[in-house]
Parts: sequence; structure tokens; C-alpha cells
Amino acid sequence: MIAKVDRLSGLHAGPPRTGFLTLLKFLIVDDLVRPRMIRSLVHSLGLHRDVEHRLTGVIRTRHTLHRRIVVLENVRRLFHYWHVIHVPFSIVMFVILFIHVGVAVAFGYTWVF
Repeated sequence: MIAKVDRLSGLHAGPPRTGFLTLLKFLIVDDLVRPRMIRSLVHSLGLHRDVEHRLTGVIRTRHTLHRRIVVLENVRRLFHYWHVIHVPFSIVMFVILFIHVGVAVAFGYTWVF
């Protein structure tokens, strides 16, 4: 039954690899569509009201977890690129720091106090 619910709600697919604006659009549209989609999905199964209520909670939880996976995967990719760009800059800054200290010591600068 869970496999059927996942298939009908679109949770069987892996997280989409998207850009930031596409991800933002996905999140906004998902917020608007998700409640109606879950209600119609659970109602179409024709279960008792108590079971329907518990199943709705399970579907919401699974959908929220899937959504977090999508967001975290895209944020992980974004931070990978941030790391690729910033590590060389930090190395260059440390080289500049050592050159600056070396030049200051070579010219005989001392503490002001």
C-alpha cells in the first residue's frame, strides 16, 4: 500500500537536480498543490475515517521527508561549488598574509605600543 501511495504521489522519483530558482518554484508549487493532492489520494482509497486520518499523517510525513531530501541535495551541490570557489581564495589570502608579515619584518616595523 505504501508503494502505491508513493507511486501515486510522485515520491518514487529521485530528487530533481535543479537550479536555485527552479527549486524555489518547486517548493512554492508543492506548498500549494500538496494538501489537495493528499486529500484526493486518501479519499480515493475509500478507507474508514480513522484509517484515512492516520494515512494522511503518514503521507504528509513521507512527503515532507522527500521534500527535505530534494532541498538538501540541491543545497549540498550549491555548497560544493561554494567550496570549490572559496578554497583557492583562502589559500591566496594566506599567501598574501605571509608576504605582508615578511615585508613588515624585513622593513623593521615594530609594535606601536
